[in-house]
Amino acid sequence: MLSKKPYIVLSLSIFVMLMGCIENQTNQEERTDLIIYNWADYLGPDDTLLENFEEKYNVNISVLLFDDEESMIVSLQSNPTKYDLIVTSDSIIHDLIASKGLAPLNKEHIPNIDNLDPNYLNLKYDPDNLYSIPYFYGTTGIAYNTSVFDKEIDSWEVLFDNNYSNNITMLNNQYEVIGAVLKYLGYSLNEDNITHLAEAESIILEQKDIIQGYETSYAIEKKLINGEVAIAHLYVGEASKAAEENEDISYIIPKEGAPIWIDSFAIPAGAQHKKNAELFINYMLDAQVSAEIINYQWTASPNLEALKLVDEEILNDPWIFPSEDITQKCEYFESLEGIIVNEYNRIWSELQR
Repeated sequence: MLSKKPYIVLSLSIFVMLMGCIENQTNQEERTDLIIYNWADYLGPDDTLLENFEEKYNVNISVLLFDDEESMIVSLQSNPTKYDLIVTSDSIIHDLIASKGLAPLNKEHIPNIDNLDPNYLNLKYDPDNLYSIPYFYGTTGIAYNTSVFDKEIDSWEVLFDNNYSNNITMLNNQYEVIGAVLKYLGYSLNEDNITHLAEAESIILEQKDIIQGYETSYAIEKKLINGEVAIAHLYVGEASKAAEENEDISYIIPKEGAPIWIDSFAIPAGAQHKKNAELFINYMLDAQVSAEIINYQWTASPNLEALKLVDEEILNDPWIFPSEDITQKCEYFESLEGIIVNEYNRIWSELQR
């Protein structure tokens, strides 16, 4: 009598192979998406980190880019269900919360929040971090070409100096621009005195005639590298990148003080893949992942566990981690309301004419 074992083995092999095909097909069908809306070059050195997340969670990541936050807000309002995750600044987070534009976070999916410095949590723009998780922080100051100057720059005053006419550029951000003038005048970034705002407006209107324009941070970075501008109102991250390419570029936090900004992860209210976004936030807060990004970005992070793995050169860089006596003069942007917001908007509209 012939043995049936070979046929049984063969049948089992075919069965396993078929089940594998079905499983692969099912996994492929179950593969979901994550659409991230972000600044350019703000998620690490290469695609490896994203690919690792995709493989781990069976997710396809798409990264869409914006040049400035104003265009980001317009796109978010026009396409409320298009994006699953955004990275944006504290002042924008506040406005989006107020307009019910963000989804509350499920912290059970983000346990790595425990890696973050409590000093950067529960701030005024999002108490209890119900809607946002800090990613990076830094300052806005002045980047300049040292070959043009015979002395060290230390004040916002240089941005309003006629001697450098057409060799100055400013960020395309109304709160940053108005804030810089207010700090120069000795006032708060969050000034709510109409008389003081009128004083700032007068200086900004005069400055308009001597600057190249209001531009994105990336456009300004390139101009500094290429020597197309000598003085720039700029974020520390882009100033650091410019200095890597052009050794004549330096950066200062003016003696009058400056803004401190926090860029955070947040999930739009209309996000189609909210859990994927929360899993991604948690992944980015992993100490090893975060450290790799910090070492590439040269930007300060509130991730205390990651900082244990960061290059000493970065930790000792005074541009990135300024001393306490400097940061004491710095401020966070706070929410403005009513007539004051209208006044800021009016001033900015005048500058765009």
